[in-house]
Amino acid sequence: GIGTRMNPLRSADALCAFLVDAAQQLCSPRRTLLVLETPTGLQIAGSHLPRGETAPKLLAAVTPWLQQARDEGAAALHIGPPGAAPADQRCCIVAPLLGPEASLGFLYCDIEGRFGRWSELERDQLALLASHAALALANLRLVSVATQALEQQKASADILRVISESPTDVQPVFRAIVGAALRLAGASMAGVARVEGQTFRTMAIARPGEPVGGPFPDLTPIDPNQNFPSQVFASKQMVQIPDLLAIELPPHEQRVQAKQGFRSLVLLPMLRDREVIGGLIVARNVPGEFSAKEIALLQAFAHQATIAIENVRQFSETQAALEQQEATADILRVISSSVADTQPVFDKILDSCKHLFGGDELDVLLVDEQGMLQVAAYVGKARDTIMATFPAPLAGSAPGRAITERRVVHYADVLNNPDTPPVLRRMGQAVGYHSVAFAPMLWEERGIGVIGVARSRGAFSDKELALLQTFADQAVIAIQNARLFRETQEALEQQQASADVLSVISSSVADTAPVFERILDSCERLFGTDQVAICMVHDDGQVHARAVRGTVITKMMSVLPQPIEQTATGRAFRQRSAVHIADAAGEPNLPQTIRDAVVRLGNYSCVFAPMMWEQQGIGSICVTRQPPMPFTAKEIALLATFADQAVIAIQNARLFNETKEALARQTATAEMLRVISGSPTDVQPVFDAIVTTAVRLLDCDSTFVMRRDGATFTVEAAATPAGLMG
Repeated sequence: GIGTRMNPLRSADALCAFLVDAAQQLCSPRRTLLVLETPTGLQIAGSHLPRGETAPKLLAAVTPWLQQARDEGAAALHIGPPGAAPADQRCCIVAPLLGPEASLGFLYCDIEGRFGRWSELERDQLALLASHAALALANLRLVSVATQALEQQKASADILRVISESPTDVQPVFRAIVGAALRLAGASMAGVARVEGQTFRTMAIARPGEPVGGPFPDLTPIDPNQNFPSQVFASKQMVQIPDLLAIELPPHEQRVQAKQGFRSLVLLPMLRDREVIGGLIVARNVPGEFSAKEIALLQAFAHQATIAIENVRQFSETQAALEQQEATADILRVISSSVADTQPVFDKILDSCKHLFGGDELDVLLVDEQGMLQVAAYVGKARDTIMATFPAPLAGSAPGRAITERRVVHYADVLNNPDTPPVLRRMGQAVGYHSVAFAPMLWEERGIGVIGVARSRGAFSDKELALLQTFADQAVIAIQNARLFRETQEALEQQQASADVLSVISSSVADTAPVFERILDSCERLFGTDQVAICMVHDDGQVHARAVRGTVITKMMSVLPQPIEQTATGRAFRQRSAVHIADAAGEPNLPQTIRDAVVRLGNYSCVFAPMMWEQQGIGSICVTRQPPMPFTAKEIALLATFADQAVIAIQNARLFNETKEALARQTATAEMLRVISGSPTDVQPVFDAIVTTAVRLLDCDSTFVMRRDGATFTVEAAATPAGLMG
């Protein structure tokens, strides 16, 4: 039957053509019109008309009968006009195509009276045909909806697959989205654009019969008065234009419409955290609104584009975070393996900055004791140009600003920022970098240096600036570790040196010479100089050189002996502390001996540590450096310790010798008394004992005992170091 013949039909167009032909065969009408219900109104789906007649004109004439059939839900037979002769009347049948929930359309047939007249039998036959057609059409629409849903699901699944396979690049996702949107929306163009600052960049465009293109270098300014994408940006809502010719277009859109011939379009925002990050645009060359299902599908595509952007952003941020953590861990490993040396740490930090920030010129700058910036490490092609500008004053400089403000200072556009220091702007012009950032290195509220990074592209992000500060903090750790290590090593060396001197003192009680030699050894090693001397005050009240090492200091000491008042040693006695001459050529009120030495020997630094005993100066230790290099407070304190140890050695030797002499005198006296007691009748043994003891104890060349006999003296006994003279 009719239904069996309709079953193989797989498209609405084929079904409509079959329905018109079936109506012609069923009742041979003069006119046949097939009309379908659509969201925008009645739409002609097929017709069979006499030559010269048009379907739209016929539809306009019979629309009231169609509306009546829709309302009544049944086929109707109409004959008219009333009162006319049967041959002049027209017999019409309107059969609604009734779907499960509403009318799907109408089948209209008529025949003129001169050719015959239909009865209710023909009406029922057309009604049956319309019923079969409605069922077939409903099935086709269900199949179409299901097929479309499957296509949409497949398209969404394909896009999700591309998203999963492209975690680092959104471009493949954008291409898949515009291709699916073009195909499923029956569009003439589909595109995706991203917001970049105050502009849109078209990332992908698809057109029928052309390969998908993009991204494109051109940027479209965000201006609601110039283009529809900007309206989406401003409103954060979808914009749909059913007919571009029915509205007043912005200038930019006029040019696009004239070139492309678009009649309708829809733009959907891509939102992240309620901010527009891009948009999906779909256009057709025919007027009309996009259906709700099409809008929903395109919104899903826009959402997937947002997901892709977020995935790539999160993946990139995760990768960047991992790289940053790895870089931080690498620096900490270098810090732990290079406790005494900061250079490997500085080099690693600059290497990490170059890798993570894309830096072109990078440096670590340290503040010296004179408040000048010194380059501790540098990476970049402009090394020679930059190094030629250092040392540089800290005050008034961009690094100085970072230290003063205790924050990262960022010059996003070195050449055009009015706040850029002139020196930095000139360097940017000479070297060719665009943005610069300086992170301060702070220790106990004191600026000790900065890390600077310059690059030729773009400003630094907040995350990059925060990471740069982390690197600066790590550099501080390395510097303090090295300082503590050096101080610990120096303290151990100083303790060992003091212990060595004390050991020599204990093993050389009677002789200061070994102690002095050990003190000079320690001064050479700990102060990095071979110019050292020990001076002593003799009984003549003058300063004498006692132990001297080094050519320069030997020439300095060649003027000795000198009265105490004319020497730096005497000055140290008077102030009871070390005299430090950091720059002999520039020091005022110097003793004449030092000024003369500068003239003869050249400039130098020196320090005199007094050797004091019971508030009296007995000597000094002098250490000299040439060229000049001032001594630190710790070095001066250590030299004072050596001076105190020298005093201990001197006093030990003095006490030892005095004790030894006292014992020798007591022994000699006892021996003399023993001789006297053992020789009661002869004085000669006593005289012999006296002269030999005197030679030994008084360290003289000869001794005599003489007796007076009247006006003459007689030698009774004589002795020399060789023995009695007889």
